[in-house]
Amino acid sequence: LERCENIELLRAVVRPPADPAKRQEIERLRSQLAEVRALCRVGRLNEGLAAAAPLERSARDVEYGPLLAEVLIAVCLLHEEQGAMEDAARRSEEALLTAMACRHEESAAEAAALLVGHASGYGEPKIEAAEVWSRIAEALLRRIGGHDLLWGWLFTNRAVIRAKQGRIIEALEDARLSLGAKEKALGADHPDVGFSVGNIAVYHDELGQLAEAVAHGGRAVEIVERGLGPDHPRVALFLSNYSEYLARSGRWDEATVAAARALAIFEREADPDGMYVFVSLTALGMAHLGAGRIDEALPLLERANRLGDARAPTIAYRGQVRFALARALVGAGREQSRGVALAATAQQDYAQSPPTPTNQREIATIDV
Repeated sequence: LERCENIELLRAVVRPPADPAKRQEIERLRSQLAEVRALCRVGRLNEGLAAAAPLERSARDVEYGPLLAEVLIAVCLLHEEQGAMEDAARRSEEALLTAMACRHEESAAEAAALLVGHASGYGEPKIEAAEVWSRIAEALLRRIGGHDLLWGWLFTNRAVIRAKQGRIIEALEDARLSLGAKEKALGADHPDVGFSVGNIAVYHDELGQLAEAVAHGGRAVEIVERGLGPDHPRVALFLSNYSEYLARSGRWDEATVAAARALAIFEREADPDGMYVFVSLTALGMAHLGAGRIDEALPLLERANRLGDARAPTIAYRGQVRFALARALVGAGREQSRGVALAATAQQDYAQSPPTPTNQREIATIDV
């Protein structure tokens, strides 16, 4: 209804091609696109990517820019849900350029908002690029008017920029703006709203506000699980985060259950050597370690450490795994010198990270 009331947005909608045969082919491909989007929504990511590959080829062959932009965004979102951020970024950048060339402004705004997250959120952040994409997305959204949901996602991804810069209070403010925009567009119980609640939990945790992180983290899991089902990859993401807050609160058994669920989902639907498997391995390993179950923790942390250089979403995350593995090795009476070396490297990782209260607290615990 919001889009139907927006005259400027309706006028910006691109026209279908004049050729009837080409229009018919585009309608056929749009039906396939709807199926791909549905597979993404229900978390069947591998099936979605398998269906998207021939669809993307056909969309290129038909040479109709608006369709190609929409297909590229759908493929981008599938890669993003799996944690394959480089693949997602390539698709979102091509989607933005394609959409702008054919004046498909809504897809251009969506692609630009996605690029903010891809540039800032994972691996080595590209903060200057993320700032540029953010301004482009904001300009496009102001031009088309309305669209609270895309504003919500832009605020979500802009918050990540601020967090990477160590500006956690501003990140929390943007996360709250995101929550407000999404609640306005979707209501209070939609899974996308749960995503914003989960991000609020992340920033409370970064500020050392653990009780608030646990409360928001638990609420995020409830909202997303109720909307998407218990085995959806997005549920796994928030279970993994929630596990970390529970572990830091000393609730080891609850943390173990949450992290084990997350790992099982990601190993089924994501890259087994990818970022999301890395984060859930870390959460589960640390939960076992905190509970004193060192034999269970060691293989998990060893595997996470092997993935860390390439797959850790932040330098601090990599340091967290290294220090946890160091404690496990020393606690098990194994490879003491390696444990000390890992702890020293973890100290350097934290020193290179933004000086958030959480990072400062973690570096203070390392004594080598």
